[in-house]
Amino acid sequence: MGELCTVNDMYGLIRIIILLVILLSTGSIIHKRFGRNKKTEIKVLILTVILDLIVGVLLMVYPIEDVFISFDSIDAVFGYTSRGVVEHTIDGINSTMVFGRRDGSNVVYYVLPKDSKGWKIGSTKDLNVYHMQIPYKGLSIIVERFRDTDDYYVTIFDTSNEEKTIVDKNGTIYYKGYYDAGAGTCLYHAYVNRFDLDYYIIVNGRTIEMEPMN
Repeated sequence: MGELCTVNDMYGLIRIIILLVILLSTGSIIHKRFGRNKKTEIKVLILTVILDLIVGVLLMVYPIEDVFISFDSIDAVFGYTSRGVVEHTIDGINSTMVFGRRDGSNVVYYVLPKDSKGWKIGSTKDLNVYHMQIPYKGLSIIVERFRDTDDYYVTIFDTSNEEKTIVDKNGTIYYKGYYDAGAGTCLYHAYVNRFDLDYYIIVNGRTIEMEPMN
């Protein structure tokens, strides 16, 4: 889920500030504590820098803003994180799948958590593969679950390079994302509430049922 933001946006700037504050404050503490022993001070500083980098990675994966802030629109989330312009959304109960494009680049998609106050930035760990199958050559189905909720997102990879209309058992028409997913590859997306093995899709009139899960 998603691209790392550039350092010239607010999202990246806040992370740089947090890391600098941590590094400077811990460096000052270390100097006061181990200043008389230069070798020990250098070793502790190196360890601190490594830990600081780990914290930086965690801040990218788990946005600290989500603890305090809910954005009032999806556009506000994209603007804050410099993800580009919103082109399409697929709404769930606890989340929203959002497709966006930045500076003429390929379309990318994210799943944003939402609560009663609005939307969150979300984490790359929010989606977990729940089910997958290859019904026939050229078609792959991946079902991902949003956290421990009843929000499921189905992505269909099609490498046949043939135009398709895909509908599920609920009458939901799959959205075809217009982005470069690889030569001859098309991706289709849909939201499913409370996915189970009774779910099926219809591809150009052909019914494909879900296989039993191991």
